[in-house]
Amino acid sequence: MYTASSKRFVCRFPERCGLFRTGMVSAVQGVIFKCDVPLKEYIRSLDDAASAAEKFIIAELDDQNLFVKVARAEFVEAKVKQFVNALHFTKPEVAPGQA
Repeated sequence: MYTASSKRFVCRFPERCGLFRTGMVSAVQGVIFKCDVPLKEYIRSLDDAASAAEKFIIAELDDQNLFVKVARAEFVEAKVKQFVNALHFTKPEVAPGQA
């Protein structure tokens, strides 16, 4: 599944997350989403489909962690829950035709 937690993040690798432009240290507050690779790709596709002003991924920390803007965290979490619920199926109580 996934977990989300509010963290303060300081980027120490400017080429990795693009937070520095002046060479000064910056702190960015956001939410870390820990998820498996397929779910991370789904979240990336949501970010790719968003307009430039609505993009929410700040940095891809590794293959299982994304750092996203606090303002868009609820949107991402709602979309992830919707996606995960669409993938779950329940076993029918009675097999079709066995009523």
